[in-house]
Amino acid sequence: MKHDLSTTEASPSEIAWDEKADRRILRKCDLHVLPIFYILYMLSYLDRINIGNARIEGLERDLGMSGNDYNIAIQVFFVPYILLEVPSNIALRHVAPSTWLSASCRFLLGLFEAGLAPGALYLITMYYKRYELQKRYTFYNTAENAKFLNDDERSLLVRRLKDDISYAKMDHLNKGTLKRILGDWKMWTGGLMYLGTCASNYSVAYYLPTVLNELGYRSSEAQVQTIPIYAAGFVFALAAAWSSDRLHHRFGFVILGAAINILGYGVLLAQSSVSVRVRYMSLYFVVIGLWIGSPVEIVWIAGNLGGHYKRAIGSAIQNAMGNISGFIASNVFITNQSPRYPVGYGVALAMSVVAAAAATTLFLGYRGENTHRDRRGRDYRLEESEVRGNDLGDDHPGYRYAT
Repeated sequence: MKHDLSTTEASPSEIAWDEKADRRILRKCDLHVLPIFYILYMLSYLDRINIGNARIEGLERDLGMSGNDYNIAIQVFFVPYILLEVPSNIALRHVAPSTWLSASCRFLLGLFEAGLAPGALYLITMYYKRYELQKRYTFYNTAENAKFLNDDERSLLVRRLKDDISYAKMDHLNKGTLKRILGDWKMWTGGLMYLGTCASNYSVAYYLPTVLNELGYRSSEAQVQTIPIYAAGFVFALAAAWSSDRLHHRFGFVILGAAINILGYGVLLAQSSVSVRVRYMSLYFVVIGLWIGSPVEIVWIAGNLGGHYKRAIGSAIQNAMGNISGFIASNVFITNQSPRYPVGYGVALAMSVVAAAAATTLFLGYRGENTHRDRRGRDYRLEESEVRGNDLGDDHPGYRYAT
């Protein structure tokens, strides 16, 4: 059987109408979908990392903690957080998000919060095309049931998303589709990339106030000094997100972020030969590099996971692999190595190199696969079975990966 992968062109009037309708729908989605996720994720992240701020205000003294007790307190959070991310995203396919995405002592926080980050990412991808997603995710229902849209708008929203990834369908979860999902090397390579970046990210999140405190700032001053660092990261993150969507490109921004991050950790490793001001500036490099690369990685991988179940499970696996790095970050900043932390900074730098290497492998893999499909090298997949052909996800020969 021959399969035609060509698409018909829309008339100029249809295109004009679609562009006008697209802008109206995007505005509605921006107003109704994104704000609640921004607020939830902000509160979630504050809840997760404020232990680092509490540490320099006397947390260990007040609770009688000693040795590596602080490291253990960080680790406990990640156990349920990692284990429940995949089940949570699968449940989102069957339970209304308004019922599922809620709730929040460390172990229980991880338990109830596990589905928030991957669930929010999965749901946001149900409203935006791949190159509309980055700037919205960085700045932080399903489309068919969105109550803020009328019937015509819901139909158009579903259609425009299908046009963006028209061939990528995976609406059934069975042994065959699960094998296809878990056997995708690109998903695991993307997870490794994110793990490398998150190891550095959690190092900053949990130890930045401590590092500033040990640079000579008193506890209250150290808290204040984190603000301009994160503000700079925020500005660069937004600029990278806008540029990434505008240029329809992801890989270069990941590498740029990793390079800046590696520079920052390199300075911190050589801190004995640089001034306090240079060490403080290096923290800007670390955070700016992280905030350029990390959001782009998340959206890059999620945008290349085709089909509902592939995206739901793949996004959760990506987040779970990233959060495994919490165990790494919480164990490499050894108390008796204060204030130089050679192991902590060295591991964070090495993990950034791992992230860059994985990103390069992923980019070459995506580009090579697109070229192979352009040459009709994957058309045989359509001959395997009509039923399976409808659940190929991003393995469909008509699908093209974002690079």
